[in-house]
Amino acid sequence: IGNYTTAIEDFDTALNAEPAFHDAYLGRGVCHFETGNYGLSLSDLTNAIKNNKNSVYAFQWRGTLHLYMGDAVTALEDINLSIKLDSNNLSHYYWRGLIYLKSGDFKKGLADFTRVIENDVPYSLSVSYAFLWRGMCHIFSGKQKYGQGDWEVAIDMSKKIINPVRNSLLQGLYHLMLKEFEQSKAMYTTVLTMRYVPHVLITQANHIQLISELYEENSIDGLSKWLRGEIDARLGNTIT
Repeated sequence: IGNYTTAIEDFDTALNAEPAFHDAYLGRGVCHFETGNYGLSLSDLTNAIKNNKNSVYAFQWRGTLHLYMGDAVTALEDINLSIKLDSNNLSHYYWRGLIYLKSGDFKKGLADFTRVIENDVPYSLSVSYAFLWRGMCHIFSGKQKYGQGDWEVAIDMSKKIINPVRNSLLQGLYHLMLKEFEQSKAMYTTVLTMRYVPHVLITQANHIQLISELYEENSIDGLSKWLRGEIDARLGNTIT
């Protein structure tokens, strides 16, 4: 994880010199996103799009941002625009799959996660997560056997992920989907002891919130709030 504070300062300098600098707005918007400053991120990503109507990644990041801010409708609009601009980028389909999952359109979510699984690099992190989320789509479609099968594949793939942070995050989400709350919290507690992790945990906290909404489970919501509090304590700001 990079030094976001320094990067933001550099982007500030660039924008002071060139107020319509698309790349600087995009870069600063991503930094704000990664540090949980969603209001500032939304403003920067929108300015990036104003200065470049074909900004694929600005649409993708803003779509993801809207998803985490609870606006699935606007999120879908932005992600569909990113797909229109670059239909070969599999990360767009991954995020759209999450939007469909949140919206309860499990059939379309299944299709997007399957697309990632079948076309991305085998055993990559994105494929591992796609198996987890596709498993959720199966579970909520009443296909428990298929869902459990996808989750088992994901956890088996996690054994081949060398990065201990990524491995622990994936396993934490897996245990959460099984409603094994103590095991899940143990994985996140492990990650919190590692260096430069608060930023990657912000995305994980949002994933936990999504699962909480799907399951309508207070215990999961409590875990999400606990993790956000731990991140805030390390970053010195409030995730909004």
